[in-house]
Amino acid sequence: MRRSQLTRHTTTRLHRDAQNAVLGTFGGMFGGAGLGWWLAFGESAMSLGAGSEAGTALGAGALVVVASVRWAVGKWERAKRHWVDDANRVSEGLKRDLKVRTKTTLQWTRLMSSIGHTAGMHREKYRCGSYNGISRAEKARCGTRGRS
Repeated sequence: MRRSQLTRHTTTRLHRDAQNAVLGTFGGMFGGAGLGWWLAFGESAMSLGAGSEAGTALGAGALVVVASVRWAVGKWERAKRHWVDDANRVSEGLKRDLKVRTKTTLQWTRLMSSIGHTAGMHREKYRCGSYNGISRAEKARCGTRGRS
């Protein structure tokens, strides 16, 4: 049950966040390249008609790319931290469940042992002649006279 919680919910969320980070990085890379191209060769209000210098266009594009990579790394680190927190929480739940299950099993074993011991005492009493209706040979084998 707990393992399925971890794999069904938490791990799925980690995969989704990782995929979003990768897609965001690609978007930032293509956006940075597009911005650099637009500043270098396009007609824009910033270029005053002839286009920006190549260094300025390259720097602006690189800034967008680096910012998108930094955003993706931060997103991935947050997702990992959430996954580890969820895994720890599920692990603690498993430990609690195991303690309860072990305690219940030990109590059940003790109960069944005492019931078995009591039943064994009754069988021994019957076998050794404490009850009427057994043969003298059986009484002799037990070494007691019993009640006849």
